[in-house]
Amino acid sequence: MTRKYTKNAYHIILDAALDVFSEFGYDGARIDEVAKRAHVPKSLIYYHFEGKEHLLKELVNIFVEDVKDLLLKANGIDELMESFTRSFLEEKSKLLRIILIESLKNNDKLPSIYSTVEQLIQYETQVLKREHADVTKRLVAEFFLNFIPRSMFVCMKGSFSEYFDIPDEDLNTIFYKSMVEMHGAYLNKLFVRT
Repeated sequence: MTRKYTKNAYHIILDAALDVFSEFGYDGARIDEVAKRAHVPKSLIYYHFEGKEHLLKELVNIFVEDVKDLLLKANGIDELMESFTRSFLEEKSKLLRIILIESLKNNDKLPSIYSTVEQLIQYETQVLKREHADVTKRLVAEFFLNFIPRSMFVCMKGSFSEYFDIPDEDLNTIFYKSMVEMHGAYLNKLFVRT
């Protein structure tokens, strides 16, 4: 009997890898478990990917491409900030947890989280035609004052809300308003049109 796999096998494998990485952690994840969850033979995974490092790298690449699409579709900074946190990052919370945990490990590999922010700044400069007088300052601000706080909020808001007994919608509103006041003011000043 010959098995037929749809051309979506690539994405099915990535979805399964995300679930396995999320459940077992990157180090505890095994290709056998990814194959089991994807309902594909292990050989098909190796046909598409070199191994679990390649799987994670591809998940991060897709994340960056999705952020680029979001940047193109947003009508202004306020809309971008709200949609980025309230829908996009929440949708990607499993991957964010994996990226953050892997980035905090003391190992020789450079965290993929840095390349994510670097690619976004490059994209912002090249495609959106937003020039930065000081790219280093922009990288530092985007990473430590925007990406990390938003990612941590999305990953921890459920337990924070439960621990402090704050309704989810109230917590979302407070966080979003705070981000607009702090990071939004920075972006509006940075990208003011003359």
